[in-house]
Amino acid sequence: MKIFISHSSKDSSIVELICKVLNDLDIEYWVDDDIIDEGNPIPREIDNGLSSSTHFFLLWSKAASGSNYVRMETDTVLSPPYLDRIKKIPFILDETPLPHGFASIPYHRISIDNAEKETKKVLNKIRADLEFSSQLNLFRDTVCEHYENLPPKPDIPVITNFRKFDGYKYYVQQRYTDPAINKTGREIVG
Repeated sequence: MKIFISHSSKDSSIVELICKVLNDLDIEYWVDDDIIDEGNPIPREIDNGLSSSTHFFLLWSKAASGSNYVRMETDTVLSPPYLDRIKKIPFILDETPLPHGFASIPYHRISIDNAEKETKKVLNKIRADLEFSSQLNLFRDTVCEHYENLPPKPDIPVITNFRKFDGYKYYVQQRYTDPAINKTGREIVG
């Protein structure tokens, strides 16, 4: 897991608190204050940061909405190849409406007073989701292997590639998912 932190330099006090939590939990992160050196092209540095990141934290505020760099980062993460690959998590610092492309994503309210607590809460959820996803992938592989090794029966049509057919998704959804884990709908925290 690696977190890309998009923010305005005017919100650096909250970024410092988030980075403290990430350091304490030994989670790798990318923040432009630490990474971008004088003379390096900023779009290339942003692309390098995003290419190795799994999550995108957008710290959104009035200052961020006026920042060309934040706009560049949000435009980049909302375009291929990052659109579906990087999980986007917006944090709202004030009442400024989220930018296009982030408005439908669940967000977290954050301030100086709750920055560490909210960051820990988000990171715990990310870790739980990653663990569940890993377990689901292992289960999927086991189901696929079992299904593909079944002897054919004359009265049942054979699906030659169970993984490609995504039959495991139906199988897992019908028999082994917990509705509490697979909630749908918008969850707004804060």
